[in-house]
Amino acid sequence: MGFWFSRNSKKSGSKTGTSKPLDLAKWRAVIEHDEGVAAIAENLRPLGDKWVNEFARNYLSLSDKRHTWIVVQKVIEDAKRERDRAGA
Repeated sequence: MGFWFSRNSKKSGSKTGTSKPLDLAKWRAVIEHDEGVAAIAENLRPLGDKWVNEFARNYLSLSDKRHTWIVVQKVIEDAKRERDRAGA
């Protein structure tokens, strides 16, 4: 999968999973007002709604938005890991 924003991670085995429910109203407000975050979510769409939602939950829980790319990277890694396991 070639995403324009994917990078190789220095860490492996990291989890992005959160048990928090997705606040859809808050998420819609974010993607409505932040074109960059909306573009990231759209680029994650080929991975499936599960992974877009995972990004959304984690993004909304960030205390420092400078870590957005780390969340993106982990979501992509987890999606690939899940895909690889399913194909094994």
